[in-house]
Amino acid sequence: MMVLKDVENYLKNKEAPVDEKFKLLFVLYTMCTILTPFVSLMIPQKWLLPLKDTRLIPSFNWSEHAFKYLMKGISEFQKIPQDTQTFNSPQGRQTCINGCILFLQLFTLTA
Repeated sequence: MMVLKDVENYLKNKEAPVDEKFKLLFVLYTMCTILTPFVSLMIPQKWLLPLKDTRLIPSFNWSEHAFKYLMKGISEFQKIPQDTQTFNSPQGRQTCINGCILFLQLFTLTA
């Protein structure tokens, strides 16, 4: 597994070449911070496989992926009993919705 901080440090390196590795790490960073953010700082291994060929990155339907991930995050959060939905959960319970909150804000503002 990759650590998000390592990806961030690589992208901040001004001497890093803009090559296939840079493209892959940039997409991973964007996924982890904007499109499909999650609580963990570890990048899931399953996210690396679809990005194996960076030439295919433009053909992915990123909005559909982000929307489905948000809907899954909302669905999982709704399954949690309301008395355990807290902002600071020392018991390790899910305390937030995984997904692109920007989408959620757009839906709320336009509804």
